[in-house]
Amino acid sequence: MKEHIEGYCTLHHYKDNQLWYITQNTNLLFPVPIEDIGGAIFGQSEKGILMMRYIRKWLAEISS
Repeated sequence: MKEHIEGYCTLHHYKDNQLWYITQNTNLLFPVPIEDIGGAIFGQSEKGILMMRYIRKWLAEISS
């Protein structure tokens, strides 16, 4: 997990009600569901540590 959250995550694209970000260090592409965002503002670039929840969920999904 540590290698994925170091550095920044950059918005890659939007598709099917999800923002897809890519990690700077590992090039992991992961989704952030729009319904989870609520009133928050997600920028084009976010600190990896702030995206840990979504990275963890995505890693669990793709490993099952």
